[in-house]
Amino acid sequence: MKKALLAIVAVAVIALGSSVPAAAWVFVPTYEDTGWQTYTYTAGANGFQGTAGFVVSDQGDTVLSSKLLLDNLSQADGATTNAGFELGNYTDYTLGPSSDGTVVGTATAYDGTVYSPTEGTLMSLQVAQSDGTSSFFNAYGNPGTDGSILETAIALLEGGSFSFNWAFLAFDYTPFEDFSLFYLKDETGAIVYTYGLGQLGHGNVIPEPSTILLLGAGLVGLGLWARRKVI
Repeated sequence: MKKALLAIVAVAVIALGSSVPAAAWVFVPTYEDTGWQTYTYTAGANGFQGTAGFVVSDQGDTVLSSKLLLDNLSQADGATTNAGFELGNYTDYTLGPSSDGTVVGTATAYDGTVYSPTEGTLMSLQVAQSDGTSSFFNAYGNPGTDGSILETAIALLEGGSFSFNWAFLAFDYTPFEDFSLFYLKDETGAIVYTYGLGQLGHGNVIPEPSTILLLGAGLVGLGLWARRKVI
C-alpha cells in the first residue's frame, strides 16, 4: 500500500512540476523589450526534418503591434545560405501571405533603444500585423489575434542543433498580452514543438492542459486509495 501511495504522490508531483514550456517565456512589462537572446534546439535520436517557424502576435486587440527581431539562424547540419539575412531579403524563408516582415539594419524599441544586428549588417524585423494567429497561444493560454509568421526549412541529424538570436519588443500594454514564439512543423505540416520567446505580461502562468490532467489523475488516485483504506 505504501508503495502505491508513493507512486500516486509521485505522479502528482511530476504533474505539478511538468509545465516546462511555460518556463521558456521571457516576460516584459508594458512597452519594454527583452534585449537580444539566443535559443538553441537540439534534435533527438531521430533527428528532425521539416520547418522552423517564428511568430509574433497581438493578443486581444489589433491596434498596437509588438515586434520580433531575428538574426544569425544556423544549423549544425548545413546552415541556410541566408542565415543572417545578409542577402537583404527573405531568400530561403517564407513570409506569411499577409505578414509584415522586412530585412533591416537597425530597429528601435518603444523607449528609444536602438537594436543592431548580432552579426553582419542586417536582421529580420517582424511586426504583429495582418496574418491570423489564432492557432497560436501565449503563456496564459490565450490565442493570438493578428501577427506575422516567418518559416524556413531545416534538416538535422541526431544531436544536430538549430540556433538563432531573437529580441521581442513590446509596443503594447497589459492587459493586452502580445507574444512571440518558435515552433517546428514536421513534414506533414503538423506542429510538433513550440517554445515561448518574448511575452508581454506579469509572468504568473497557468499550467498547461496536460499538466492539469496529470495532476487530476494523481489526486483522483490518491482519493481512491484513501477510500479503500477506510473501507
